[in-house]
Amino acid sequence: MEKNKIEIIRKLEELNEDPNAIKPFMMKYLEAIEQVFQDFEIEYEAAIRTLGLNKLKIKNIASKLGISRTTMYNHDQLIKQYIDISTTLFHKSNPLYKNESYKQQIIMLKNELDLMYERDVITEIQRQEIQTLAIKLNKKNKTVERLEQRNIELAKQLHDLKIENKRHTSKVSVLHKLEE
Repeated sequence: MEKNKIEIIRKLEELNEDPNAIKPFMMKYLEAIEQVFQDFEIEYEAAIRTLGLNKLKIKNIASKLGISRTTMYNHDQLIKQYIDISTTLFHKSNPLYKNESYKQQIIMLKNELDLMYERDVITEIQRQEIQTLAIKLNKKNKTVERLEQRNIELAKQLHDLKIENKRHTSKVSVLHKLEE
Protein backbone atom coordinates (compact mmCIF):
# COMPACT_ATOMS: atom_id res chain seq x y z
CA MET A 1 0.00 0.00 0.00
CA GLU A 2 2.93 2.33 0.73
CA LYS A 3 4.17 1.81 -2.84
CA ASN A 4 0.74 2.90 -4.12
CA LYS A 5 0.85 6.13 -2.07
CA ILE A 6 4.31 6.93 -3.39
CA GLU A 7 3.09 6.37 -6.95
CA ILE A 8 0.00 8.51 -6.36
CA ILE A 9 2.13 11.38 -5.00
CA ARG A 10 4.57 11.08 -7.93
CA LYS A 11 1.74 11.15 -10.47
CA LEU A 12 -0.04 14.05 -8.76
CA GLU A 13 3.18 16.05 -8.78
CA GLU A 14 3.59 15.24 -12.48
CA LEU A 15 0.08 16.66 -12.96
CA ASN A 16 1.10 19.76 -10.95
CA GLU A 17 -1.35 18.88 -8.21
CA ASP A 18 -0.57 19.29 -4.51
CA PRO A 19 -0.98 15.84 -2.89
CA ASN A 20 -1.82 17.50 0.46
CA ALA A 21 -4.70 19.42 -1.12
CA ILE A 22 -6.49 16.23 -2.25
CA LYS A 23 -9.65 15.51 -0.26
CA PRO A 24 -9.84 12.14 1.56
CA PHE A 25 -12.68 10.73 -0.59
CA MET A 26 -10.69 11.63 -3.77
CA MET A 27 -7.56 10.04 -2.29
CA LYS A 28 -9.54 6.80 -1.74
CA TYR A 29 -10.55 6.81 -5.40
CA LEU A 30 -6.96 7.44 -6.46
CA GLU A 31 -5.73 4.60 -4.20
CA ALA A 32 -8.32 2.23 -5.70
CA ILE A 33 -7.36 3.28 -9.23
CA GLU A 34 -3.67 2.85 -8.42
CA GLN A 35 -4.37 -0.64 -7.04
CA VAL A 36 -6.13 -1.56 -10.30
CA PHE A 37 -3.08 -0.42 -12.24
CA GLN A 38 -0.71 -2.29 -9.89
CA ASP A 39 -2.76 -5.49 -10.29
CA PHE A 40 -2.84 -5.02 -14.05
CA GLU A 41 0.95 -4.54 -14.11
CA ILE A 42 1.42 -7.82 -12.20
CA GLU A 43 -0.90 -9.63 -14.65
CA TYR A 44 0.87 -8.02 -17.57
CA GLU A 45 4.32 -9.10 -16.37
CA ALA A 46 3.03 -12.65 -15.81
CA ALA A 47 1.60 -12.69 -19.34
CA ILE A 48 4.93 -11.47 -20.73
CA ARG A 49 6.73 -14.26 -18.90
CA THR A 50 4.18 -16.81 -20.19
CA LEU A 51 4.21 -15.57 -23.78
CA GLY A 52 7.93 -14.89 -23.91
CA LEU A 53 9.63 -15.47 -27.24
CA ASN A 54 11.77 -18.37 -26.07
CA LYS A 55 9.06 -20.53 -24.46
CA LEU A 56 8.28 -22.63 -27.53
CA LYS A 57 11.30 -24.90 -27.50
CA ILE A 58 11.27 -28.67 -27.75
CA LYS A 59 12.71 -28.89 -24.24
CA ASN A 60 9.81 -26.85 -22.80
CA ILE A 61 7.20 -28.75 -24.80
CA ALA A 62 8.67 -32.13 -23.73
CA SER A 63 8.62 -30.94 -20.12
CA LYS A 64 4.93 -29.94 -20.41
CA LEU A 65 4.13 -33.33 -21.95
CA GLY A 66 6.08 -35.16 -19.23
CA ILE A 67 8.41 -36.91 -21.68
CA SER A 68 12.12 -36.57 -22.36
CA ARG A 69 13.52 -34.52 -25.18
CA THR A 70 15.29 -37.59 -26.49
CA THR A 71 11.96 -39.35 -26.89
CA MET A 72 10.68 -36.47 -29.01
CA TYR A 73 13.84 -36.47 -31.15
CA ASN A 74 13.99 -40.25 -31.53
CA HIS A 75 10.48 -40.54 -32.87
CA ASP A 76 9.73 -39.53 -36.39
CA GLN A 77 10.59 -36.13 -37.83
CA LEU A 78 6.87 -35.44 -37.88
CA ILE A 79 6.97 -34.31 -34.23
CA LYS A 80 9.75 -31.79 -34.90
CA GLN A 81 8.06 -30.57 -38.08
CA TYR A 82 4.73 -30.30 -36.25
CA ILE A 83 6.36 -28.26 -33.46
CA ASP A 84 8.10 -26.04 -36.03
CA ILE A 85 4.91 -25.24 -37.93
CA SER A 86 2.97 -24.70 -34.68
CA THR A 87 5.69 -22.33 -33.46
CA THR A 88 5.66 -20.41 -36.73
CA LEU A 89 1.88 -20.02 -36.64
CA PHE A 90 1.97 -19.00 -32.99
CA HIS A 91 4.61 -16.34 -33.67
CA LYS A 92 2.50 -14.86 -36.44
CA SER A 93 -0.13 -13.90 -33.87
CA ASN A 94 2.20 -13.31 -30.90
CA PRO A 95 2.50 -9.55 -30.33
CA LEU A 96 5.86 -10.00 -28.59
CA TYR A 97 7.29 -11.76 -31.61
CA LYS A 98 5.84 -9.09 -33.90
CA ASN A 99 7.36 -6.44 -31.65
CA GLU A 100 10.79 -8.08 -31.92
CA SER A 101 10.35 -8.33 -35.67
CA TYR A 102 9.43 -4.62 -35.82
CA LYS A 103 12.44 -3.74 -33.68
CA GLN A 104 14.70 -5.57 -36.14
CA GLN A 105 13.03 -3.78 -39.04
CA ILE A 106 13.50 -0.43 -37.29
CA ILE A 107 17.19 -1.16 -36.74
CA MET A 108 17.56 -2.15 -40.38
CA LEU A 109 15.71 0.97 -41.55
CA LYS A 110 17.80 3.22 -39.28
CA ASN A 111 20.96 1.69 -40.76
CA GLU A 112 19.64 2.32 -44.27
CA LEU A 113 18.72 5.86 -43.28
CA ASP A 114 22.22 6.45 -41.89
CA LEU A 115 23.68 5.20 -45.17
CA MET A 116 21.34 7.52 -47.08
CA TYR A 117 22.36 10.48 -44.91
CA GLU A 118 26.00 9.63 -45.50
CA ARG A 119 25.39 9.32 -49.25
CA ASP A 120 23.52 12.63 -49.30
CA VAL A 121 26.27 14.39 -47.38
CA ILE A 122 28.91 13.02 -49.75
CA THR A 123 26.76 14.02 -52.73
CA GLU A 124 26.34 17.55 -51.34
CA ILE A 125 30.08 17.87 -50.72
CA GLN A 126 30.77 16.69 -54.27
CA ARG A 127 28.20 19.15 -55.62
CA GLN A 128 29.92 21.99 -53.74
CA GLU A 129 33.33 20.88 -55.02
CA ILE A 130 32.00 20.70 -58.59
CA GLN A 131 30.55 24.20 -58.22
CA THR A 132 33.87 25.52 -56.88
CA LEU A 133 35.80 23.80 -59.68
CA ALA A 134 33.36 25.17 -62.29
CA ILE A 135 34.01 28.71 -61.01
CA LYS A 136 37.79 28.13 -61.14
CA LEU A 137 37.50 26.62 -64.62
CA ASN A 138 35.47 29.60 -65.80
CA LYS A 139 38.17 31.98 -64.50
CA LYS A 140 40.89 29.92 -66.18
CA ASN A 141 38.93 29.90 -69.45
CA LYS A 142 38.67 33.70 -69.31
CA THR A 143 42.41 33.91 -68.69
CA VAL A 144 43.06 31.58 -71.63
CA GLU A 145 40.78 33.72 -73.85
CA ARG A 146 42.64 36.89 -72.79
CA LEU A 147 46.01 35.23 -73.46
CA GLU A 148 44.85 33.93 -76.84
CA GLN A 149 43.65 37.43 -77.77
CA ARG A 150 46.97 38.89 -76.64
CA ASN A 151 48.79 36.17 -78.61
CA ILE A 152 46.83 37.16 -81.75
CA GLU A 153 47.72 40.83 -81.16
CA LEU A 154 51.39 40.00 -80.66
CA ALA A 155 51.41 37.75 -83.73
CA LYS A 156 49.97 40.63 -85.78
CA GLN A 157 52.58 43.03 -84.36
CA LEU A 158 55.30 40.49 -85.15
CA HIS A 159 53.99 40.11 -88.69
CA ASP A 160 53.88 43.89 -89.11
CA LEU A 161 57.40 44.19 -87.72
CA LYS A 162 58.68 41.51 -90.11
CA ILE A 163 57.15 43.36 -93.06
CA GLU A 164 58.64 46.62 -91.85
CA ASN A 165 61.95 44.87 -91.29
CA LYS A 166 61.91 43.55 -94.87
CA ARG A 167 61.21 47.05 -96.16
CA HIS A 168 64.08 48.47 -94.11
CA THR A 169 66.34 45.62 -95.15
CA SER A 170 65.59 46.22 -98.83
CA LYS A 171 66.19 49.99 -98.40
CA VAL A 172 69.48 49.26 -96.66
CA SER A 173 70.44 46.92 -99.52
CA VAL A 174 69.60 49.55 -102.08
CA LEU A 175 71.66 52.08 -100.12
CA HIS A 176 74.61 49.69 -99.96
CA LYS A 177 74.44 49.16 -103.69
CA LEU A 178 74.34 52.86 -104.30
CA GLU A 179 77.31 53.43 -102.10
CA GLU A 180 79.36 51.01 -104.02
